[in-house]
Amino acid sequence: MSRHPINRTLAKHLATLDPSGASRRLFLKRASALSVLAGGAAPLAMNLLAAGSAAAAGAADYKALVCVFLYGGNDSYNMVLPTDSASWQAYSGTRTQAPDPIALLAPGTPVVANATVASPARLGGVLPLTPSDAQGRSFALHPLMGSLAAMFNTDQRLAILPGVGPLIVPTTKAQLSLASHPRPPRLGSHNDQTNTWQALGPEGVRRGWGGRMGDALAAGNGQAIFTSISTTGNAVWLSGDSVRQYHVGTAGATRIGVDSAGRLFGSAGAGTALSKIIGTARGTHLFESDVADVSQRSMEAEL
Repeated sequence: MSRHPINRTLAKHLATLDPSGASRRLFLKRASALSVLAGGAAPLAMNLLAAGSAAAAGAADYKALVCVFLYGGNDSYNMVLPTDSASWQAYSGTRTQAPDPIALLAPGTPVVANATVASPARLGGVLPLTPSDAQGRSFALHPLMGSLAAMFNTDQRLAILPGVGPLIVPTTKAQLSLASHPRPPRLGSHNDQTNTWQALGPEGVRRGWGGRMGDALAAGNGQAIFTSISTTGNAVWLSGDSVRQYHVGTAGATRIGVDSAGRLFGSAGAGTALSKIIGTARGTHLFESDVADVSQRSMEAEL
């Protein structure tokens, strides 16, 4: 799925930031404290921290949509499992294959402490879920998802939406071979489908739905600084028409050459010269011009 919070409280918080350099640097330093928790697919993790601070200041309507995007490696077939008799039999038959069966064990199966690391027996049985309307079926979560099971069964703060994806219409394996059957562009490409989740189109699309939301927030914000902030590099999810991603690290913004007073080796003149060299394109090549623009924006944001 995708990632990141976009909310009114965050927009208000950014709008009220003092435009002085000290306040902006303080914001970036505090916000980046959360970046160590952000995986490669979570460029807005720090906005959670910023929004949380704003909510703590007294906002009563704070809400956040947090989307965790998994670039790969999630075995969904072993994550949410149907456990009614027919479904469990089909699952077990599929996953119990020699020489290394990986089928998880039925609900209630005790943990085998001395089982090998690769054996499902060391995990115990899957964790039953108690949906309000299962329509005669039963479901469970992976044995290591105890916290999520509690959020679903006890706290009732978790919902599971199956079959969510970029398909245009439900599609069977046989229909995949039919040229007439509607499907997303480049369905067989992992990279293109990753891009489709973030930007509603295959690779080459330049605007993500997070960036579009950022454009909308920035359009109504008198001081729309740092609407889109990334801690792990570029993500098309954050790309908009007017909003561009601002990158920071775990210690805050990375300065380009000069110190907080604009000096290089203690010299203000040298700092000014370096900033001019880095922020000015000396040729007409589009790449050179774009690099200079990015550098200039970054230096201006540091002030």
